[in-house]
Amino acid sequence: MCKSPDWQLAQKNELSIWEMTAKSTELVVSELFESSELQIFIESKLGDIEVEGKKILEIGIGPLGIGWTGLFGSKDKEFNIAIEPLPVLTVLTGLQGFDEFIKYLQNRVNVVSGKGEKLEFSSESFDIVVCNDVIDHVSDCHLVLQEGFRVLKKGGLFIFSVNVFSVFGNAKWNIYTKKFYSNSKNVLCHPHSFTYSTIYKLLKMHGFKIFHSNNSDFSIWKKILGKSKKARFLCTK
Repeated sequence: MCKSPDWQLAQKNELSIWEMTAKSTELVVSELFESSELQIFIESKLGDIEVEGKKILEIGIGPLGIGWTGLFGSKDKEFNIAIEPLPVLTVLTGLQGFDEFIKYLQNRVNVVSGKGEKLEFSSESFDIVVCNDVIDHVSDCHLVLQEGFRVLKKGGLFIFSVNVFSVFGNAKWNIYTKKFYSNSKNVLCHPHSFTYSTIYKLLKMHGFKIFHSNNSDFSIWKKILGKSKKARFLCTK
């Protein structure tokens, strides 16, 4: 199922979590670390990629307004664009230097209010499209991938990652966790769940050509019984 029955409720809970994050140095650093891990994966497969002069779109950058693009995008803000349905928050951790650094990173990205399901951009208008830890939070994951594919230039780079379950973990999440913990923020904020295989098939279904992934991190037993972990893909069109 790729449509969320109550996305507005999910967004309300998302915002409350992000408001807490914006006041915590540890949680903000954790978000920066997640984007850095994605960059490490990219460099392990492609080396240093050229971003200067490249038009970048990050779908669902999050209310910190930084994402991968704020850290690793172009030096020219004009080329760094992001879509986010929630408002960008002011980070106030109480550490002035740290908060000013976060504001600097936020100022590197043009964040546009909107949803990944309906991107107000021309087809094939971006060299790089990023979708990092987003697809399990959206209203309709099919539309998000469809739109991401549409706005990506032919031969462009699609950077994608999401937490995935093992087959057993996914069954437990859908049969047990979502039933008995239906009002928990973790459940409410994750209307969709995937295994490595289902997200791989979903990307292929929407036309993406996968040329690198971290499939080697997922042995057959980890795919069946392992704990949830990040699946990462580099694709083109």
